[in-house]
Amino acid sequence: MDNAGNVYIADTYNMRIRKVNTSGIISTFAGNGATGYEGDGGPASDTSLYYPAGVGVDGAGDILIGDQDNYRVRLVDGEGVIHTIAGDGLNGFRGNDVLATTAELYSPFGVHVDLAGNIYVADYNNWLVRKITAPITLNSSVQSVTFDTQTIKTTSDAVALTLSANGTAAITSITPSAGFLEVDNCPTALTSGSTCLVNVRFSPTTLGQVNGTLTVKYNGFLTSSLVVPLQGEGSGLVISPVSLGFGTQLVTATPVAKTVTITGATTYSATSATINGSAEYTITSNTCTGAITTSCAIGVTFTPTAVGAAAKSELLLHDNDPTNPQLVALTGTGTEVTVTPNPLAFGTVASGSKALSVTVKNVGTTVLSFTSAPTVTGTGSTNFVVLPYSATGPQSTCLNGTVTLAQNATCTYTVQFTFAGGTTAFTTDLNIFDNGGASPQLVVMTATD
Repeated sequence: MDNAGNVYIADTYNMRIRKVNTSGIISTFAGNGATGYEGDGGPASDTSLYYPAGVGVDGAGDILIGDQDNYRVRLVDGEGVIHTIAGDGLNGFRGNDVLATTAELYSPFGVHVDLAGNIYVADYNNWLVRKITAPITLNSSVQSVTFDTQTIKTTSDAVALTLSANGTAAITSITPSAGFLEVDNCPTALTSGSTCLVNVRFSPTTLGQVNGTLTVKYNGFLTSSLVVPLQGEGSGLVISPVSLGFGTQLVTATPVAKTVTITGATTYSATSATINGSAEYTITSNTCTGAITTSCAIGVTFTPTAVGAAAKSELLLHDNDPTNPQLVALTGTGTEVTVTPNPLAFGTVASGSKALSVTVKNVGTTVLSFTSAPTVTGTGSTNFVVLPYSATGPQSTCLNGTVTLAQNATCTYTVQFTFAGGTTAFTTDLNIFDNGGASPQLVVMTATD
C-alpha cells in the first residue's frame, strides 16, 4: 500500500501488477499481459513482466516488483516509467557486494523496503534474502504544472509540490526556468520517507505561452535530476471583473447593465466583442475599438424574457493579445415574483413576540403557484415561525389552501419572532418556494432581543 492508500497486487499469472485505488476501483499499473522482457525506460503499463511475484513501495512512492522469471527487481518511478534496479536477467547466483544490476538472481519473489530505503528481496531459488542498499530516488507529487493566464509583470498564486525521497537524497539545487519562481523548505539532505514542500509561481515578463521546468539536482540512482515541466501564458490585459453576475431580475423590469473594464495595450478586431449563449444578454456599449494603449470598457445588459436561469453565456473579447479570445462569464436569473418588504426588520423585541408580514406578488403572465411550504433558515431560526392562515388577521393568506396568483395578484406570509431571553442579534432567511423563477425567493429577516 502506498501513502495515498492505494493497494498494489502482484497478479502473477496475468503478468501484471494491479492497482486498487481508495474508491475500490481496480486498474492495471504495470505489465501488458505478455511474458518476457522488453527492456526499461518506457511506460510500465506497456512493457511485459514474467510471473511477477512480489510488490512493494519505497520511501519516495516508487513501486517495486519482484519480476520472478525475468530474474530482476523492477522499479516504477513517479512518472510511471519502469527500470531494473537488481538482476542481470540470468538465473543463478553471482555477485555479492557489487552493483545490484550486475548480480544474478534466481526467481525473486517478495520485496520489502526498510525505513532507510534499503530493499530486501526473497531470492527464492537461491534460498537467500538479498539486500540492496537504498537506491536514491526523488519524486514529485505533481508531474507537471499548468498555470492560469497571468498578466505580465505580475505573479500568480503558488502551486505546491511535495518532494518525497527514498534513501538520503542530497539536494544540491532547486531551479525554476525564466518566468517562474520557487520557494521551498527542502533540506540539503532529504532522508528516506521524508518530504519537503516546493511552492512554484508563474511571473511572466513576455506575452504568449511560456514553457519551462523546475529542476531539482540530487544524487539520484537512476538520474541526477528531477524535472517537472511548467507552463503558463502571459497576457498584457487585465479584465475586471472576470465575470458579470446580474443576480435575479424581474422579466418586466428595466434591463440591468453592467460593465467590464479591460486595462492594457492591444489592438481589437473589427468585431471586438461578441456574446456566446443566451439572447437575453446584449452588448450596449463598447469603447474597445482599434488600438488601445490604456483601457476601455464594454457594457452588457441582461433582459430576462423567461423565468429561471439564463442559458450558459460568455462575453468574448477579440484582439491581438496571445490570450485571444478572452472570456467573461455571464450569469443571471429571470423571475416574475416580487416579495416586499425585503429585508423584514423586526427591530428590538424586549419581551413577548412580534408578527410581521411579507407580500408576494406575481408580476408575470404565468399563473404563480407555491411548490412547498416556506422554511426559515439561519442563526436563531427557531425563534422565527411562519404563522398559519387566519382570516381574522388576516395572516399568511398564501397558506389558505392551494393558492395560485394570477398576474398582479398578491398574498402574504406572516412571520412571528419570539423573545429568546437574551441580547442576541438574529439574521435568518425566509425561503419561499414557487414556480416564478429564482426559487426559493429569499427574504432576509433581522431581529434583536
